[in-house]
Amino acid sequence: MATGAQHIPGMLSPRQVLQRITRLQGPEQEQQVNFAPLGTTVLPASLKTDKFIWGMQVKFHGRIATGGTGFTPLTNALWNLIQEFRIRGTHIKYGAQVPYRLRGSTVRDLSVLFGAGFSPTSYVLKGGSAGTFDGTASTNFDCDVIWTLIFPPQNIPLADQIVNGALKGPEWAGDLHLEYDAGDGTSLGTTAGNITFSAYGSGSGSAQISVSLIRPNMTVALMNAITPAICFKTYTDLATVLQGTTFVGQKISDLNIGKGTARVILKSGTLQTSTSTGVAVFASLSQNIITRSFPALDGKPIKNPYSNKEMIEFENLFMNANAPAGYQVLDWIEGDNVLSMFPSQGLTTARRFEIDGDVTAAANQGGERIQEEILGSPVIMPVPVSA
Repeated sequence: MATGAQHIPGMLSPRQVLQRITRLQGPEQEQQVNFAPLGTTVLPASLKTDKFIWGMQVKFHGRIATGGTGFTPLTNALWNLIQEFRIRGTHIKYGAQVPYRLRGSTVRDLSVLFGAGFSPTSYVLKGGSAGTFDGTASTNFDCDVIWTLIFPPQNIPLADQIVNGALKGPEWAGDLHLEYDAGDGTSLGTTAGNITFSAYGSGSGSAQISVSLIRPNMTVALMNAITPAICFKTYTDLATVLQGTTFVGQKISDLNIGKGTARVILKSGTLQTSTSTGVAVFASLSQNIITRSFPALDGKPIKNPYSNKEMIEFENLFMNANAPAGYQVLDWIEGDNVLSMFPSQGLTTARRFEIDGDVTAAANQGGERIQEEILGSPVIMPVPVSA
């Protein structure tokens, strides 16, 4: 981590600044829009950019009414209502950027993966009484579902998260936007025509999407002393590879270069069929599709497990959690130190930085390669003790 100067009497050192940025405010109201099935929604205004943003909560609040055909919902079906989240904007130094692009179901699963026992909850009234979304025919389900989008790398100390990935609002100066792609009835496990969306507790009106920001508590002086790195969390679809030809020790996916790589996460499973255009959801997830994976540089393994069983067990130990079915983590920062990220920022296009491994291919399989990257190094300047 870069610092602006050595300790100066009467000033907080960079280490002391870090000690003062270890509290989050909790969810704060930001914006609310109507939920519209399918298509893309962009929030009507920029997110607030006067402070750091550690993450956000996005909540669906509305009624889902089933038609005359009952069905068994997909596992964690309600989190499929948002197909993909994107944060985009214009950075004061790096220009137009998309630092966050993940599928809604993946956002939920990452909360489980890094939550050390946390499991996201949906709040459902079935026909007016507490229940679950179980697909019963001709039933009104009033639902609250929350996605928590976290911008920095997780499983490192909070102060390190803030300076290595929380978005510093003034660096995006009124041009930081949330947009998302919505699903429909087919994202839940039934037909589009068998589901009607309306206002919570009503058969008319619109369901609502509300957005709350989660921001660190710090003074303006402390904020101005910090120039953070930017964390990018994005994915590449693996359906073509996983539906192609079975192979051993070959390329699964290219990895991005130009930024440091904190971790790579793989997700695989069987896709739901008969979904609407623009809807992609998993009928099930499985670790038996990508049976071995390892990062490689110019054809040489950087990590080299016998199989994913060893790697999953190893990563679960450090994350103090059991990875959800279908997920595999290849981590460089399991020691809680973001400085141990792989230095892919120094690679050129002449190098082959990729995920290799063994794949059992079959029709209708899908997956994602998620890469967490760090752009830049944080700089912390000394500030007065009174800051």
